[in-house]
Amino acid sequence: MAPACQGDESLEQHLQALLQSRTDAQVGLLIGRSGNNGRNTVLVWLPTPHAPIDLQSVEDKSSRKQKRSPQDMQLELAVESVVEHGVQVAAMLPGGVSVLGVYLYGPDAAFPKATHQMCQMLDGIAYGATTPADKLLFISSKSRRLLCKQRSAGTASSAALHICEFKLGPTSPNISIMTCRYQATITLPILDSAQQLSTHVEAAVAAESQCIQQSIGSIHGVPASSNTLVQDMQQPLVVELLSPPTCCFPTEHRSTEEASVSGRVLLEGVLHGRAVVSKKDTLAAAVDLLKVSLSPTIWWQVFPCIMLGLLLYSKL
Repeated sequence: MAPACQGDESLEQHLQALLQSRTDAQVGLLIGRSGNNGRNTVLVWLPTPHAPIDLQSVEDKSSRKQKRSPQDMQLELAVESVVEHGVQVAAMLPGGVSVLGVYLYGPDAAFPKATHQMCQMLDGIAYGATTPADKLLFISSKSRRLLCKQRSAGTASSAALHICEFKLGPTSPNISIMTCRYQATITLPILDSAQQLSTHVEAAVAAESQCIQQSIGSIHGVPASSNTLVQDMQQPLVVELLSPPTCCFPTEHRSTEEASVSGRVLLEGVLHGRAVVSKKDTLAAAVDLLKVSLSPTIWWQVFPCIMLGLLLYSKL
């Protein structure tokens, strides 16, 4: 049985807007959920900004009188721009949502030559990601035909692509939004050395991330379990994360270089987590997705602020 992928029905509006704008070509990201049963859901097509597509060679060759096969036509994509876009977007997505792959909107004749470049995009985006990006979606600018291909797991070749059934349909009734607030407390020394300070901050943030992963989720006073489904709970789903006793004290990375410490500062803040979960997920699995969304939040939002604040304070 061929793998299947469902696109949200709202994508039809995006496709219609592309046709009306008479855009020659567009490349971007497929954002959605990976299902446990192998069926993925694409929620959004996200165009990559400032990603020029060279269609000049295609237009020149197609305008010649002599007959040419589609394999002779060329297409130059901004591979590095799409990869950078994918990595940045992946780090900011809520739990349960990931970059599933890339799409290309353009003439049918350009798709064969674009496949290799799009596989290079998948390689760059999937590097270091927990959920592999493995889908290519070709959208015909002439016939509106949607052709989806999926790359086999563990392969890095365009030859390992196979057809993936792609259909548009409603997805909103099947998903829920889960949110939480997590109180984070970190104690850090005030140091003159930026390098030493960075080491302390990294260790403290890593310890706090571990506390988040060890925490227990509670929804409306009910512990999240593997025996209860998301659809069985009253909406909205607001989760309280309860840290284990070993994480109830301010986190501090200690070292033997106490002589360089001129003081200590206690940092407290609230992290907001969000996850897109399936109503058929268990509460335990849904809370795990919510925890995943909090760890990148610490690094991308808290770490730069902590470093800047402490460095400025140390100069006073």
